[in-house]
Amino acid sequence: MAKLYNQSKNPLKWSINMTTYVCEPYGSVVVPDMFVLHCKSRGLPLDVSPIAPEVRAQDGLAAATEAAKNDELLNLRHDLELAKASEKTTKVELERALGELGTHSEQIGKLMQALGETKRQLELVTGEKTATEQLLNETALKLEEATKRADRSAASLGDLQKQLDAIKAEKSQGKPPQK
Repeated sequence: MAKLYNQSKNPLKWSINMTTYVCEPYGSVVVPDMFVLHCKSRGLPLDVSPIAPEVRAQDGLAAATEAAKNDELLNLRHDLELAKASEKTTKVELERALGELGTHSEQIGKLMQALGETKRQLELVTGEKTATEQLLNETALKLEEATKRADRSAASLGDLQKQLDAIKAEKSQGKPPQK
């Protein structure tokens, strides 16, 4: 029996001779010796030695960074869409109120009362518009901050990749890694 190690970040599942084998990402699986070459000839990413911890860490870091960046951007975009919808609704309400005001021009007394009410609604709508604009500005700032954090994360990831490449290069030359 041979112990083979998954060299990828994906789970593996295959069948040989009516036996199903399953291997977790970077995990191991025991396969009869006579099937080792058959597994490799199928193109399965299996090897007799486990993958280096640095590679696992790099894959985990890249996945976590991407997930965090995407979640934050999606939340910011959602907030921005809500702010735009609120502003549009406010504009529609304002236009409707002004249209109604024009239809009541025959009755001056009622028009004055409607005008007073419309002014109060306008103040509320203006306050909502100001709040919406403030939310939109805050969302834009958050988006800018998220972009900067993503850029810093990408730069850090680049530095880590350079360090990993240096370690790989030193290993390939037979030198012990420097700390």
